[in-house]
Parts: sequence; structure tokens; C-alpha cells
Amino acid sequence: MARGAPPGIVRYGISDSDATAVGLSCGGEIEVLIQAHDPTDQVWRQLEDVLESGGEAVLATALSDPVVGRRMLITATRDPVGSLGDPGRDEAVVVAAKQALAEEGAAGVVSLEPGLEVFLEPMLRPHHLVVVGATPLALELAGLAARLGIRLTLVEPRETLAALALESGVATIQASPREAFRELNLDRRSAVAVVAHEERLDVAALQTALEAGAGYVGLLGGRRTQRLRREALRERGVTAGRIDRIQGPIGLDIGAESPGEIALSILAQVVRHWREPKSKGHDQ
Repeated sequence: MARGAPPGIVRYGISDSDATAVGLSCGGEIEVLIQAHDPTDQVWRQLEDVLESGGEAVLATALSDPVVGRRMLITATRDPVGSLGDPGRDEAVVVAAKQALAEEGAAGVVSLEPGLEVFLEPMLRPHHLVVVGATPLALELAGLAARLGIRLTLVEPRETLAALALESGVATIQASPREAFRELNLDRRSAVAVVAHEERLDVAALQTALEAGAGYVGLLGGRRTQRLRREALRERGVTAGRIDRIQGPIGLDIGAESPGEIALSILAQVVRHWREPKSKGHDQ
């Protein structure tokens, strides 16, 4: 497309001479929206502000004429910015975008009305795995998470164990679960794995994680430990709906025995949770 041309979609396919140049494999096809970037556009400026503040948003871009290239930015807490040129159309975009945020959906094309396709691109906070207890299992989890590119933070209030974790190069907060979780701003994108195997720490971590709305909460231990920790939570006034959210014994049942195998089972369960379609809320 020539410099200064209006927005447009360019299609490449296996029969095109440029297919190899744009990185297509055999049989591949791709459509590319090409348009000039205006850094002063209110949509881009708002998007930068939302991401810098740790918020989430959906960038909606029209792919059909006569509004191809027009954009809207939708968040859960701010008024929408931009327009696709029609109030009814804009409202349909807002509804679809907020659904994508609630479901933590992947980017994709949706048809909002006959002849109108819109690309919805959710900008979500990164997933975060928080592990309570600097045990050998926690260090195995940290090593495996690092290889998979998963952000992990270890919480350990005991000075000696926290020092050992820091010496191992693991991001560690030496504080109580309540203090650490407040600093980490737990939310639905957070997963908390409680592997301290000490009643005081386990119960405090579980209660705080559930109250903070962590998306995943798992507890290490067999049936007796699971029962005792749940009884302790009930005595503290934690509701049955919240207690039922605890994954325990933690991890997928793969017959794991060693710390490395158990770490693998935990990460597999956490990743599966992150990839599952999300509901719009947790039982209270």
C-alpha cells in the first residue's frame, strides 16, 4: 500500500509471490490490516494509560468497510473511547468486549452484525503464581516456572528459609501471607499454591488468598491435612463457598512422588485453570 493510503486489509496466500517474505509456511494464509499509526489518537493514549496503571482493556478494531481501521478501547472501569461510527454498533462492541474481559478470552474476530467483523484484542494482566512456604517443593516449582516463563513469587515469613530461597535466586517476600498478598495485589489472574505444610501458615495463606479473590488456590497435603485446614477455616468464619474453591490435594493426579514430579503436577493444574473458560465471579 502506498504511503498515506487509507486503512486496508492485505491478503497473502501460498499462491502469492510475497508469501515466503512474510513468513508463511506451505499452505498458509494471512490477512494483515495496514494503517498509519497516530500516537496522538485518543484510543492509543488511553491504552497506554490503562496499561501503565496496571489495568485491563479490550482494543476493538473494525475489519469491514466502510469503517475498516476504526478503533474503540473498552475497559471495566472507564467510559469507552473511540467509535465505529454508529451508537448501536458501538454498544454491541462494548457488550462483546466486556464479555471477553469477563471470560479472559483470547484475541479473535467476531461478527457483530451482517457484514461487520471486528477484531477484539484483550489486554489482560499477566498471570502470577504465588507460592507460600520455602520448601524443597517450592524451589522445584520456581525452577520449572522459570523455564516456562511463568512469573512466580515465593512468600516465606521464616527468616532462615526466606534467606535460602533468596540465595537460590527466587523472587521472595519475607512477610506473613496477609502482608505479602496485600503487596502483591492478588486477583483472579493470580494462583496461590500453599505448600508450607505448617498449620499456622497454611490457614492464614488460604484465608487471605480466598478473601483476596485469587483465581486459583491450592493446598498441599493428604486427606487429614485437607480436612483439618478446612475445619480451621470454618472456625475463622470462612464461608463454605470459598472453602470449596480450594484445590486439594493440590496438583493433577499423575502419581507424582518426588518434589519435581509434584511441582509438575501443580503447574499442570494451574495452567489448566488459566486456560479454562472463566465464570464471572466466585462463590462467596
